[in-house]
Amino acid sequence: MALPLDLPRSPLSAVVFRVVREGLDPLLTTGSLRAGGRFNSPNEFGALYTSLEPATAAKEVARGLRQRGVDPDQFPEGAWWVYELEVKLGSVLDLTEAAVLQNSGLQGGSLTGGDVIATREIATQAREQGYEALLVPSAAVAGSKNLVIFLDRALARPNVLSSKPVSFGEKS
Repeated sequence: MALPLDLPRSPLSAVVFRVVREGLDPLLTTGSLRAGGRFNSPNEFGALYTSLEPATAAKEVARGLRQRGVDPDQFPEGAWWVYELEVKLGSVLDLTEAAVLQNSGLQGGSLTGGDVIATREIATQAREQGYEALLVPSAAVAGSKNLVIFLDRALARPNVLSSKPVSFGEKS
């Protein structure tokens, strides 16, 4: 599937949230580069996975851990941290907008399902077309949104505003 070249490029200034293991730099993409993710293939490029809400970020990480057979509730308080990041992007592809999905031939469910082949291809094409990030629906929390940032394409790096320990608990 070819991503149309005439899709809108939206600016985005926002505070987003990222959950990482204690001691890790919240702006590193080496983990996603090595392992891949929903919107990047392994060893192709790294992506910074963030959410628009801290609870969504925690639930996305918990979901990913469960998919790899790891119980997120096994980690003690302080093993994971949520970081508040300020982002200023000039060219975001908003895949949460119905018109954008329709013009690109995509369906919202294809962005949150288990098949990552299509989502990785969409991200690769968007990155090659000069988008700095994708705004996508959360696979862990219906109605919530994630921002997948291509740091190697972003004109400005996110600014870390704050951090605090996060617990997955029963609600993740």
